[in-house]
Amino acid sequence: MKLAALFPIDWLARFGSGPVGMGHDVATTTKESSNPSALAIIEKVGLNFITRLLMTWKTSDDRISKAILRHAAESLLKADKRPRKLAVDNSNEKFFASQVQRELAALVPVDLLAGGETIKYLGEEMSVKNYLGNLVINTMTDHRLAIPNDGVVKIDFRLVKRDRGGFVTDVGPGGRHGDTFDAVKLALHSLISASGPAEASAASTGHRTSPKVDPDLPDERSTPKIYA
Repeated sequence: MKLAALFPIDWLARFGSGPVGMGHDVATTTKESSNPSALAIIEKVGLNFITRLLMTWKTSDDRISKAILRHAAESLLKADKRPRKLAVDNSNEKFFASQVQRELAALVPVDLLAGGETIKYLGEEMSVKNYLGNLVINTMTDHRLAIPNDGVVKIDFRLVKRDRGGFVTDVGPGGRHGDTFDAVKLALHSLISASGPAEASAASTGHRTSPKVDPDLPDERSTPKIYA
C-alpha cells in the first residue's frame, strides 16, 4: 500500500492560508489492548483552530509511523503549507521520539514533550500534562476549536477527565486512551508555542539507527482510521 493511499484524497485542499501545526501521540505496538498512535494537523484561522486531519493507527513497526509523519510533512510543504512545528509526546517512547526529531528536522521543527516535565506558560509553571490538557479544554470552552463530528472521536475525548487539578484518562474500546485528544493538544501546542512564550524543560533522549523506509507499507494493521 502506497503512503498517499493512507490519506484522504482531498485532505490538502482543506487548508486555507493560516498557520499549520502538527501533533503526534506515540504508540508502537499492535496488541488488542494497546492504544493507537494518533496524528492531528490543525490550522489556525483567525482566532479559531480547525482540525484539518485526524487519524489513528496501530503498528509494531516504528518505520511505518515515521513514514506517515514524513509523508504528512512533505505533502504540506509541497502544497506550500509549511507546518510551524510537530509536537511529539516522548513520555514513554523516547528513542522513537528522538529519531523523529532528528530524521524530520529538515522538514519541520520537532518539539519533544513529556507529561511529567514542567513547562512555563504565560509566566506560570505547571506540568506539561496539565498545560496541554487545559489548552484543549480552554480552547473548546471558548468555542474556538473544531474537531471531527465523529462518534469515535467523541468517545475518545470523553475518556479524558479532570481529577484533583489534573487529568486522568480511562481505557476505552480497542485500547483507546484519549489518543485523538492527545494528538490534538500537541497540535495546538505546536501553534501556540510558535507564536507565544512557552518553554519546556529539556527531555532526556536516546538514539538508535533505523533502516530506510520502503514506500510500500504491507502491514494492513498500519492502515490509519481517518476522522477528519
